[in-house]
Amino acid sequence: MFWRSLARLAPIYAALIVSVQGFDAAPLSVKHVENEMIKVLHGSNACWRLLSINGSAGCAGPDLDVARAPIQHWTGDEEIDGDRTMLVPAKLAAQFLNLYLSDSGIKNRVHGILIDARDHPEGLSFAAKFPGKGFPSETFPYDHSTYEWNPAGSDIRLQELDVPVFILDDELADVAEKSATENARKGFSKRANVAEMRVSMEGKSSPGCLETGTCDPLGGHSILAVSPPLTNERKPVVMIASHIDTAGLFLDQVVGADSALSGLIAMLVAADLLKGAESSESDTHRIAFNALAGEPWGYMGSKRMMWELGEGKEFSNNTVPFNLDDVEKFIEIGAVGLAGRGNDQPKMYLHQQKVGSFIDSNETTDALKASAAEDDLVSVEDAAATTPGIPPSSLMMFLSRNSSLEGVVLAEYNEKFINPYFESYLDDERNIDIDSITAAAVLVAKSAHSLAGRSGTLEVDVQGAKELTSDLVDCLVKADPSLNCKLATDMMTVTQSSYGLVEHYVGVIKYQGRHSQDHLIVKNIERFVFTFLGERVAVGQSDGDCNEREKTCDDSQVCLGEKFDAGEDGKCWDASVYFVPSYPLSVLCTNCTLDSPEYIGFTMMTGQQLTESNISTFVQKYGWAPEPLWMESRWEASTPHLRLYHRESKSTETAIMVIGILMLVFTALAAGVSKVVFEKRVKQS
Repeated sequence: MFWRSLARLAPIYAALIVSVQGFDAAPLSVKHVENEMIKVLHGSNACWRLLSINGSAGCAGPDLDVARAPIQHWTGDEEIDGDRTMLVPAKLAAQFLNLYLSDSGIKNRVHGILIDARDHPEGLSFAAKFPGKGFPSETFPYDHSTYEWNPAGSDIRLQELDVPVFILDDELADVAEKSATENARKGFSKRANVAEMRVSMEGKSSPGCLETGTCDPLGGHSILAVSPPLTNERKPVVMIASHIDTAGLFLDQVVGADSALSGLIAMLVAADLLKGAESSESDTHRIAFNALAGEPWGYMGSKRMMWELGEGKEFSNNTVPFNLDDVEKFIEIGAVGLAGRGNDQPKMYLHQQKVGSFIDSNETTDALKASAAEDDLVSVEDAAATTPGIPPSSLMMFLSRNSSLEGVVLAEYNEKFINPYFESYLDDERNIDIDSITAAAVLVAKSAHSLAGRSGTLEVDVQGAKELTSDLVDCLVKADPSLNCKLATDMMTVTQSSYGLVEHYVGVIKYQGRHSQDHLIVKNIERFVFTFLGERVAVGQSDGDCNEREKTCDDSQVCLGEKFDAGEDGKCWDASVYFVPSYPLSVLCTNCTLDSPEYIGFTMMTGQQLTESNISTFVQKYGWAPEPLWMESRWEASTPHLRLYHRESKSTETAIMVIGILMLVFTALAAGVSKVVFEKRVKQS
């Protein structure tokens, strides 16, 4: 067998030798041969491991090793008779992953899962049917054990998958499909097409991984902007809230176009519409815009904001002059990007809490209904009485703090989500409608104007609002231009993210910077929302040049529009806009500012520190269960890693090794002989 393999490979090596020596008209480079033999996934496209006190979630392969197995196609009923890497079409991905989780035999035989994303299934959601499942039940103001908000949900995102899982791009999916077909035709012989995968994670458990330096806490920065600017005079507040990020099984592939970016974009457009309406001292309320970060991870952004801003002198540990006790009315803009699908005009629903000691939100809902009745842009009605209450939302957390809050969630759905791709990589620009988002923005702007007691009727340029909505979709949803869009580059310096896309996943927090706009502290999307809202809530004229390092503004002002890459200063504006950190309450920032001379980073609080800081009292006050403490495992630079290639039989691999050794010996002998001949000729001459 060995000599037959050697004989079969000899002509190939002869051809390569001839090519290298220059006798071939089209020589083959080593890189060209490698590219033809081995297909590599560039970028991540991998599911990776997250850690919490409730266990692990996501994917991980063998520690410090690669998983390697022949590729087999799975269409729903194939037997898995040996070690395999399974190639699964997207429409069957949730079905197969649940099969893997429930069948120990399949777990033992499957060493990797490749998802062929070339098809576009009618529905695919890796989230739970009740999003938030796995988080403390105290988060929800009603029994959520049986209700299904997300009918497409497969309850996989928070499961632990001890196997590498990748989404394939079109090129690799085509190669993998051909490889699987050839393997099946040859009966999975020893000469097989295999996938080699590495998704080894260093972190093992939360929060212990913080102490070992093998993980980092999830976190980012929420953005709070208030109009008109805050003064010593306190007024009640109408708060407009949305989420700045989303989640999913494949964290660097999720976009969240409908959930949650449609709500964020609607809020930004509403802020722009309200900029044209002058506020005055006679206004009864201020209007606050709240873009919350980290909400898919145990409502981390809401909890941290309540701690930072909500407890006043009793608990507050920062200087942001805003108190959540002033918030009287709360409108959360949920998913609104599909409100126009299947309707003559966008149709939206108002969700309120129904049980317990909560008050009616009639004034807020009446304002929304009245604003909708002013034109034909959108229809609005109360959500069905058959729902248990508000859907999973930040409003749940704010109500747990203040049951007297008039709170409403504005959404495209009634009893169930209508987005079939909730927390899926397929929730992209194809899954939203510009007119629906624009209608939500106009509705919220008019309602907030009315609720704040501003004079007159808000005049709206609907076409201009639609154009701004389209521009924001280009910037925040589409992969191209993404934040290289003109709207962003005119306002700020956009730094290069990992793959050139907007950071739709909250990621990890390395530094704390409540007031800093430094790109090493806050992410591109956070700086974009901060600058956009800052310019919309600013009053008067800009006053003087500024930058983050040398030229600072007065305490009541904020620096907006600096472009540090071009050396262009920003301008000082009278505006109340703030970064509010979002990370677990019981994680301590220890010398974690960017300019800290002895940087330590984030550590877990001890029991004594929790008591002394009053965080324990704060959590107990609202009856919250312990935080999930979400951490992201660290990994080596070579992870995630995926290669597809043809593996020869053992005898052939041995033959290749022998030929390599013989070629090395031959080359060494030839070099020695050439040297001797050359030296003789030199002496003779």
